[in-house]
Amino acid sequence: MKSHVMKKVSGLAIGSSMLILSMLPAASAFAATAPSITLTEQGYNNIAAKVQPGGSVTFSASANGVTDPMYQFWVEEPNGSWKDVQNYSSTNTYTLSNVASGDYLVTAYVLSAANLKAGDYSAATNAEANGLQDVEGVFVDSTVTLSTPTAAATAGQTMTVTATAANIYNPLYQFWYKTPDGQWIQSGDYQSSSTFTFTPTETGTYTFIAYAKSPLALNNPEGASYSPTETAQSAVGQPTISGLTVTGETTGAGTTASPYLMTNNGSMAVSTTLLDANGNPAPGAAITYVIAQDNAPPTDPVTVMSDGVALSSTAASTGADYTVYTNAAGQAGITITGPVGQTAGYTLYAQAPYQVNNQPVETPVINAEFVTAGQAGITPYNPASGSAAFQASLGTSGVVPVTVTLPPVNTTAQVNLPVTFDVTTGGYFTNASGTTNLGSVATVYTTSAGQATVYVDAATPSTVKVTASATTADPSVSGLDTYVEWSQPGIASTISNFTITPSSTATSPVAAATDVEMSGVVEDVQGNPLPNAQLLLAATTGAYVVSGTSTDFPDVNASGLGPATGSAGAPATTTYGDPIQTNAAGQFTAEVTDTSTGNVNYYLYPVQNGFVSAGFITSATAVFGTSSVATAVNAFPTEADAATDTSGVTSLTGIQDGYDTASAPLYFGTVTSTSLATGTVTYNLSVGNSGVVYALGVGSSAPVPLNSQVSDLTVTLNDNNGTYTLSVPGGFSGTAPSAATPILSVEVLNDSAIGNTVLTVGSGNLTPASATVNVLSDSAAQAANFAPVVDLTNGQAQTVSYTVEDVNGNPVGDAPSTINEGSMPEGLWITQVNGIALSTTQSGVAYATPIPLSSASVLYNVSVPGVVLWGGASSSSTTVYSNSSGVVTLTLQRGPLDVWNGNTSAPAYTEKPSTGAVPSGSSTAYTYNGTGYSESNYGQLYFTGTGTQYAPANGAAISSINW
Repeated sequence: MKSHVMKKVSGLAIGSSMLILSMLPAASAFAATAPSITLTEQGYNNIAAKVQPGGSVTFSASANGVTDPMYQFWVEEPNGSWKDVQNYSSTNTYTLSNVASGDYLVTAYVLSAANLKAGDYSAATNAEANGLQDVEGVFVDSTVTLSTPTAAATAGQTMTVTATAANIYNPLYQFWYKTPDGQWIQSGDYQSSSTFTFTPTETGTYTFIAYAKSPLALNNPEGASYSPTETAQSAVGQPTISGLTVTGETTGAGTTASPYLMTNNGSMAVSTTLLDANGNPAPGAAITYVIAQDNAPPTDPVTVMSDGVALSSTAASTGADYTVYTNAAGQAGITITGPVGQTAGYTLYAQAPYQVNNQPVETPVINAEFVTAGQAGITPYNPASGSAAFQASLGTSGVVPVTVTLPPVNTTAQVNLPVTFDVTTGGYFTNASGTTNLGSVATVYTTSAGQATVYVDAATPSTVKVTASATTADPSVSGLDTYVEWSQPGIASTISNFTITPSSTATSPVAAATDVEMSGVVEDVQGNPLPNAQLLLAATTGAYVVSGTSTDFPDVNASGLGPATGSAGAPATTTYGDPIQTNAAGQFTAEVTDTSTGNVNYYLYPVQNGFVSAGFITSATAVFGTSSVATAVNAFPTEADAATDTSGVTSLTGIQDGYDTASAPLYFGTVTSTSLATGTVTYNLSVGNSGVVYALGVGSSAPVPLNSQVSDLTVTLNDNNGTYTLSVPGGFSGTAPSAATPILSVEVLNDSAIGNTVLTVGSGNLTPASATVNVLSDSAAQAANFAPVVDLTNGQAQTVSYTVEDVNGNPVGDAPSTINEGSMPEGLWITQVNGIALSTTQSGVAYATPIPLSSASVLYNVSVPGVVLWGGASSSSTTVYSNSSGVVTLTLQRGPLDVWNGNTSAPAYTEKPSTGAVPSGSSTAYTYNGTGYSESNYGQLYFTGTGTQYAPANGAAISSINW
């Protein structure tokens, strides 16, 4: 009788833990003469089997170094008990069948027939050739799930992930996470704890995966099951700005090929959200929106509004700058309208008043096209050749869709109308995949959206004009043009993120003999960085610096080194300038200087085969001058003002801030009669009205909170060869700020008193500067004093009022608060806010635009500066403004109303709800009532018409409205 000898499977793995098979190190060789076994699962290659209840898995064993092998199979069942399921025999296969939910372990032992006959079971082995035990896992209806934080972790905060295993016996867990820079890190050995906590050190996306196994399963792919990957965000040590949110567009994706399209003189609402280094909303921060045409200030006039107020612009080298300030939620928005009577296209992005790694914190660029009423639009919109043409690359990836959008007639799309397209020599029409040449003329019929699209390509580098024409209901389309330019990818075309440090202007020159660094990323026409690209840096005068040694630029026409027609450009040698090369990421740096004062113009040329291959792709100017003695301390509204207007002011006013909230940065600098002074300087700071200095910064770097926040202190701005850092008693709670511009930024905080808090900044005997911050009550949190019962008669209006309060019950005057609605039946309207009738004026005629407290489909939004903002039918949120006493007045009306339908000719109104309807309902108004209330969901006042007392989390019912 053969003995059943159980050799208990060890839970000890002789190798490192795994993440994926490709990460496993090669196992060292086991003793060459030692017997070994290989166990495989049919249908599963080096991973644990995963089957459903009732299924089966077949295992095969093969022996090495064993004469006349005999095999024995063992199974650990889901309850943790081991069973000898197939005794020693020459049969080398075993089928685990009719499995139940849970996890199984299967191993096989091999023993020679001679050892078996002699009863020498000690010679049996279940080890592979590498010395590791061969144990295979089977997971039946087993799962591993992983939950990650939904909120971004900020500086110093921990991040906790939790795994949950189902149908795995006494699970042990192991976690892996991938850092934002791509490195996978292991949590450690398998543990019984289903949670893993660590402190992120990088900003960005962390990716997680969790493994679970039973205690005796090996730490390898055959023994563990794993979860799907999950992600979490961190914002460690730097501010972030969200991508632009756009509403009001007719169509489009915001790209150059498919810009956001606004038809019929439509407007585009754009907003972004700024978070500080701790992931919190950054209120009161200056957000600069840059609007451009062909990387320059717009030549076609554009109207920009914020909260109903028209904004003025400041011309910059890359566009027109419009400055708005973030609200309590860190949001800053504008509304853009194109010129009347013409079509125009623009690019747009938003920039925060910070830099990270010497790069501005800004949003991606979006593209927008505004089409006047009754006209057709063409996208991409590039009505000129040259640099204004839409850029494409040769090859199948260079197929460019061109779309014409016909104007609707009485709000109805013009459908199934032919649009004829022509393309000039060099281009041809093709299909979407670019595989067929369809010639130079194409006719396409409009879709249900009133759009017709063709696809254009070119075989050689060229610029072509695409022209569209159509006979439409209203009006006819002719001469609608756009230009497309095809270039060869892989050739230097542009330089992105180009910077000069330290920067200099005529009013703020860099000192003569200062080394100035230029840097950027060289890209081809597709925007791909070009590694090891060759450039030639040329200049009108001055010197370039290599390894600390300055060499004079040669006396050449630095702006005319590009190739003439049919010939090569200048050789890329020191005879013409400084030859430089990008690194593996396409980045380059170059240092220049000039011992004399004056302007120096620099030019960067692309180089191919040792010669300049095209005209210069970037030019820049540095201004070298002298510094004089500082005469005063000045204050500046923004950091940008200090760089462009060094006269500044002695006193800043009109600044508002919330109670117990750090103010927006206040900027100061010592100035000479002509410029911002350089060098080390000591400042004396004093804050009145029980306020404190909360944080300090330098230049455009974000202010960093102080460890010791006091009302009076002395700080030193140190000049370390053009890099400025701060020394402050008690130090900073994070890394001390530094920048290349000698500007001091200060955030003040007052958690004791409202009213004017004055910050005074002096330096020695210099005339000091000050900034007055009007500290307001805390932000709007709740509504009070609303009529407990409101009964509305059909067709009649009733005016109700309520008070907007902060969390302490103080009225919040002259401030925005939010009204949200949910599950409201159609038929209840807001017709007036604070006594202002809601209407829009078009061509001198006023049309009623009441706000529906429901999801009623209307064709307008509402914007009354300082009174009310509502985003239209897709928005369930309305922003209203309190008066100086914190009171908001609403006029509510029940019944069908005639509302503007978007037409400026009859019929201009549509009845909502439909004719003959007598709407009615029972609604409840709720407001904030404690911590944990979701303002984004419910606002300060929340209307719901569920017909029952439905209270949102931590909300309190304050009124019943019957209508």
